[in-house]
Amino acid sequence: RHSDYELMGVIVLRPDGAMQAAYPEDAAVQAGTDPAAWWVDSILLSCRILGRTIETAIVAWAAAHVAGRGAQVLLGPVIEAPRNTPGRGRFEKSGMRALDTGLDLGAGGLWRQDLTGDLPQVPDYFKVTDIPSKAAAVAPKAPTLVPKPAAITAPKRALTQAETAKPVPPNGVGTTPAF
Repeated sequence: RHSDYELMGVIVLRPDGAMQAAYPEDAAVQAGTDPAAWWVDSILLSCRILGRTIETAIVAWAAAHVAGRGAQVLLGPVIEAPRNTPGRGRFEKSGMRALDTGLDLGAGGLWRQDLTGDLPQVPDYFKVTDIPSKAAAVAPKAPTLVPKPAAITAPKRALTQAETAKPVPPNGVGTTPAF
């Protein structure tokens, strides 16, 4: 979160078996098979925070999170696509190493972080409200990363009645989805 009023990104992590099952036709995923690994399936970030080193903080948190579940390796694929150019270097900047798969992965690639030694650290100018430990027995809550000097905050205001009203189905009957 960049403030209390907005979600700025999400990271999806999967253990190796789940990643292999989810992407059976993906040559890079199949080439990176490692039972001791967890994968960064997806990182989605708002363009407003890209390039502000939040990527480094998120990857460091992810490394600690999966190490706490027994992972020895964190793998991250980068798929070359026109819209992901700003995020292609996130793993390299986070200290991960390119994995030679023997495949032509274009400007993307497959990246690896060994988790058996020192883990990458969240930059000290971020405040992480929940850092998992290697010994974590239960799933920690998702972290809230907030830059220490809170540069941007949304003004607090009361919600209008229209903002708090539940949507009514078009025919006025039936169940309303929860939001």
